[in-house]
Amino acid sequence: MRWHIRLTSGEVTDQEQREFEDWVTANPAHRQAYVGIQKLWQETGQLTYDRHTRHIMVSERPQAKRRRPKRRKRSQRGWTGSAVAGTALLAACLTVIWWNGWHRQIVSDYATDEERQTVHLSADVQMTLDAQTTVDIERQQGHTFVTLQSGAAWFTVRTKPEEHAVHVLTDQVTVTSLGTEFLVEHTSNHQFVAVTEHAVTVASRSAVQHTNRLDEGYGLTIEDRSPESWTKTPIDPATIGTWRHGRLIFENVPLQKVVERLDDYHPGMLLITDNSLLYQKVSGVFDIEHPDRALASLQLAFPVTLRRLSSYVVLISKT
Repeated sequence: MRWHIRLTSGEVTDQEQREFEDWVTANPAHRQAYVGIQKLWQETGQLTYDRHTRHIMVSERPQAKRRRPKRRKRSQRGWTGSAVAGTALLAACLTVIWWNGWHRQIVSDYATDEERQTVHLSADVQMTLDAQTTVDIERQQGHTFVTLQSGAAWFTVRTKPEEHAVHVLTDQVTVTSLGTEFLVEHTSNHQFVAVTEHAVTVASRSAVQHTNRLDEGYGLTIEDRSPESWTKTPIDPATIGTWRHGRLIFENVPLQKVVERLDDYHPGMLLITDNSLLYQKVSGVFDIEHPDRALASLQLAFPVTLRRLSSYVVLISKT
């Protein structure tokens, strides 16, 4: 992002240009990240934002091309207009890139983007990661600690805890397998644990004395750190973790939530441009093996229109 700001500022020096070439060729991930920033910036240039309605819209008229300013001597007395604009670009890119989770892929042991991934931690422990999921792994004698930073992970554990204990940590709870299959979800809004075989224990990380046993066929919704607010409910195992089989199932779920989940599997951004659509109730089964088909089925079944700026940005508006 810093390089993009400098190279588009009109003030880049020959030395900076050489330093950029050294940086971008040093690691394939550098070039990939830079190309992503360029593409994102080009496509978001076609969007406008209405502060009053909070709608994101496509500019109907082509924007005039600006001439590239001539290089001028760099001032040491303060920020130039390009520096201010560059800072604004940096803020915008930081927001979108943070939202896309690129930062997590650099620092986590395992991180998925639009694809799911199955990892064999041992012969008896397997985890399947949903899209947009990041985890860290730590092994100690007789224990495996999996820290779920974000997303969802399905665990199959065939060892007894006294032989080898598997612990899944979020920022609020520690889930310990008792030899079982279970799901752990960690989103910005809530955390959820569901058991489809045998049982787990769920312990609060803030209230040390509070531990729940969660048996097969039950789920536990965790809204905050207070164990008193946890909600235990029966689950239908057939509808839990269906993303593992390439399907998402929704029943009377707001369109906003549906689009957020479909966006996890789409290589880019899905944006709802009309606030009246946010709480439109949606029921259906969506094929996440083919994200474009999932979007097409959404358009066929509900009064929405899709406008593709490219394969990277799709706008969803009212028909």
